[in-house]
Amino acid sequence: MQKKYLWISFYIFASLLLMSPPLFADNNNSQISHQKAIELVQTFHSALYEQHNLNNALSCLADNVVFTNVYGDIFVGKEQVSRFLKELIDLHVEGPEIGLPEAEGKSVVVIIKASLDSWQNLDVKKLDLLEKFIVENDKIVYISVAALPKSWKKFNKESLLPR
Repeated sequence: MQKKYLWISFYIFASLLLMSPPLFADNNNSQISHQKAIELVQTFHSALYEQHNLNNALSCLADNVVFTNVYGDIFVGKEQVSRFLKELIDLHVEGPEIGLPEAEGKSVVVIIKASLDSWQNLDVKKLDLLEKFIVENDKIVYISVAALPKSWKKFNKESLLPR
């Protein structure tokens, strides 16, 4: 029964994220197709988690990108985001299980299960994270990462990711 409520909560949360208005609304013709937005997010994930190639990951981002991590820390611009992503690469994030992305307008939402080498001695195998991307003009302009409720308890207990 508790699992059912967890999934219901997740779907409500994901729906709210998808329906939220874009943060960088401009009424220019900056719409890109859902498929192109999904492909850009997949390219970003591949560069970051499979290739461990910071430059390739950064090439997917707009110069004025805004990134919010699971702790609510906000990084603005490629330079600040680059430092955070480099820490993730240096921590040897194991190729996460990446769910199928869903797109609505400029937004793409993905659920990933992430793990780090340093977690081997902890009671944590993988964390469930919800990532929201906003894409404009063929670049990612916004990334937000949130831990799903069950994983959030692990975050609070272990403080697992860089800040």
